[in-house]
Amino acid sequence: MKRQRLTAIVTHIRPHLEELLAIYCFLNDHFADVVKGIYSYVRFTKVLFWDDLPEVTTREEWEEKGYVFVGRWGGKRDEHATLSQPRKEGQSAVTLIADELGISRDPKMQKLLQWTSSRDLKLGESMFELPAVLKMMNDFSWSPDTIWPWVVMAFEALYEKGNQHFDAIAPEAGTLWNKIVKEWLLRRFSGKLKLAELDIATSDAANAELFWLRNMPALKGILDFAQKVRAKVCGNPFEPHAIAAAIQAHPQFGYTLTKQWGFATLDALYQQSRDFNEIAARDYKAAKKIPIEINGRKVMAVVGQSDSLSFSRYARSSFGTQAEFHRSAAVVIVRNGNGNVSIFTDLGMPLDLAPVVEQLRVAELWYKGKEIPTDKALLRGEAAIPDCEEWYFFANGRMILNGSTTKSRRATSLPLTAITGIVFAGLRVKGFGLPVLSVTAPQPLASAPVTV
Repeated sequence: MKRQRLTAIVTHIRPHLEELLAIYCFLNDHFADVVKGIYSYVRFTKVLFWDDLPEVTTREEWEEKGYVFVGRWGGKRDEHATLSQPRKEGQSAVTLIADELGISRDPKMQKLLQWTSSRDLKLGESMFELPAVLKMMNDFSWSPDTIWPWVVMAFEALYEKGNQHFDAIAPEAGTLWNKIVKEWLLRRFSGKLKLAELDIATSDAANAELFWLRNMPALKGILDFAQKVRAKVCGNPFEPHAIAAAIQAHPQFGYTLTKQWGFATLDALYQQSRDFNEIAARDYKAAKKIPIEINGRKVMAVVGQSDSLSFSRYARSSFGTQAEFHRSAAVVIVRNGNGNVSIFTDLGMPLDLAPVVEQLRVAELWYKGKEIPTDKALLRGEAAIPDCEEWYFFANGRMILNGSTTKSRRATSLPLTAITGIVFAGLRVKGFGLPVLSVTAPQPLASAPVTV
């Protein structure tokens, strides 16, 4: 079989863990013979991060030039639904590529592939897991030159241990992680403390934790996690204490590199924590909390303005619980400073967002004076539709996004009041009746007034 030229590997901006693992499969030495048996010029391959295809071009045209697209723009290496193909259920970009290259049969890769793909499909399980920390780095615009060595070190350590890593966490993992955390605290914050305070901060564990919590409350989650894994080996193999132990055990690494990896992880966690505890908390306080009733259940909707990447998570957390509702938000609608709007819902409630995205698209097209399709399946599908690139529907995550950290989109033309009315109507909120817009005969944008 004639080898294909590999000119570049292309994925979206701020890629997820599974897309970076897919790129790793192409470029690392472990699979070089397999890849070179299929592709030529591998050593000269570029890695590119595109927000979109260049104008007036197609994926097929670029593929003819040797470009391989990972997790975007359709094709055999993209699991997402498009206008011409359904979602490849149970698959992710990395499993598709591992199957293509034959890597999925490598016993050292099997559980790493399974964990990475499942976390992508489930949006992760914990903010401390490798995919979540990577997302934090991306969300806060860390340089790819910093992210790539950090994630490759983790991949190399996990590959070296193979499936064994996912069967049992090393017993020294908790102690090692606490050592890294202590050194990170002193390195990052000692300049803000007096010598006497440093003596307190580095004394016995109980006093040290109390000191840090009183002086820097954004450290609470980091310290709680460190305490948990110090007390006993627990958690899961994708959390930082487990990965740090694997890096330390790798024959080519050692403690110095493990500490560098841990410091970067802690920097990202702290940045996220400050965003959550300071910016999201401030903006949540100013947001509207609206009592609504869905299917006989009284819940709360939150409508607000925020550039915090943690706003929705804050609103749906215990911090967002309002006494009069006895729970946190079931529906969150947030607009950022650029005018982009995101809609999130409580995954614990069986809410159907398909009617919502349909009516948002109808309203957007109506507002722009564009022709409105009559195909409900198209209007309710996950993929963005022609003339209405503004709205993307992520069914598994029960969210509707007008742009995200991995895909920039033009801000919606719809006012926030209209969007809120459409969301409430589509979710059959009591008092809002049926969806507010008809495909064939556009009507006013809200069937009941909403104050936001």
